Amino acid sequence: MGGSRRTWLMAVAMCLTVASSLSGPVIATGASGAPIVSAACGATWTPASLPKVATGTLYGVAATSATSAWAVGFRLTLGGVRRTLVEHFNGTAWKIVSSPNRSGDDTFFAVGGVSDSDLWAVGTVQPPTGTRRNLTAHWNGLAWSLVTAPSIKNAQNSLDAVTAVAANDVYTAGGENAAQVLHWDGIAWARVPVPKPVSGAILNSIVAVTPTLLWTAGHVESSPATTLVAAGDKSGFHQVSSPSPGTSFNILGAIAVGSASDIWTVGEQGDLTGPARPLALHGDGTTWSVVPAPGGSGFGDSELSGVTSLGASDAWAAGHSVDGSGNWRLLFDHWNGSAWVNVAVADPGAGNDVSWGIASSGGNGWAVGSTAAAPGQAGSPLVMRACGI
Repeated sequence: MGGSRRTWLMAVAMCLTVASSLSGPVIATGASGAPIVSAACGATWTPASLPKVATGTLYGVAATSATSAWAVGFRLTLGGVRRTLVEHFNGTAWKIVSSPNRSGDDTFFAVGGVSDSDLWAVGTVQPPTGTRRNLTAHWNGLAWSLVTAPSIKNAQNSLDAVTAVAANDVYTAGGENAAQVLHWDGIAWARVPVPKPVSGAILNSIVAVTPTLLWTAGHVESSPATTLVAAGDKSGFHQVSSPSPGTSFNILGAIAVGSASDIWTVGEQGDLTGPARPLALHGDGTTWSVVPAPGGSGFGDSELSGVTSLGASDAWAAGHSVDGSGNWRLLFDHWNGSAWVNVAVADPGAGNDVSWGIASSGGNGWAVGSTAAAPGQAGSPLVMRACGI
């Protein structure tokens, strides 16, 4: 796709023009307009039934147990304003949970925490005037509440990932004009020193290996754009050498850890000619190397935007690719211990179907994004589910 993944995300959000409604637990519809009804959960990725949101997207997902998962993103109001969207799976069904907003267009990009009674959602808010600001909210088991977080002055701000070591040890990463990592100590968010390349940098993901070792990944907005991988803790992060095989751009959008010597980060790469291709890097704790990952069956761009690790021989990555008709189709790749293999998935819509995040717990997998019933239509939230993976 080229350029900044987060910039493209915001462009997609701003282009949606169909109003949304939260009235009634209406099931989402597929390409034919018929309701999407969840089948018995199996190893095949299938769409889950969701409360009706006419226009919106889910960007981040966290699976806190085999019977509980959280997804966040945005919905569009009747007035065309973006409002935060939080949905929770309680073991039986997905339900919308009331979430707070500031004054402006609000979007959550990620969710995570230590338990179902201690979660964080992070993202961005575009005030009526001025630049975008960082947005964080906390769930205490009963309600979501906004928590003030610092933003870089005179810059566009966005928090794109969150990971928790403990209730008083939480990290979030992001940035649009400049990379940033924030740390929560149980009282307040504080800025953590990060690498400052000559060109602008963006961190799209962060994960904790131990309380004193975290990895974060993104890209440097140079020419060509190069991968950015850094390791550290609340005292600061340092850049670690990482390959950038694309001659035009290299973007890392997600990261997951199986162990200290088994870390995956995925995204996209591109050359001066030809479509964008998935990019997967594996880290052994010291060195990062490129591992080939297949794209979609079409002839257009492909990218991986989410990854989850179930062990050294079991990982999943989700994203999207352009088919022969120019529509985005869901893309799922599976790591079997020796290679990434594309897994066929039936798209619920005939328009643009995309996946932005993936998570797993207790053998259950969840992938989130958006689906459009027909080409040219605005998307509505999408959750794909697989069990026994």
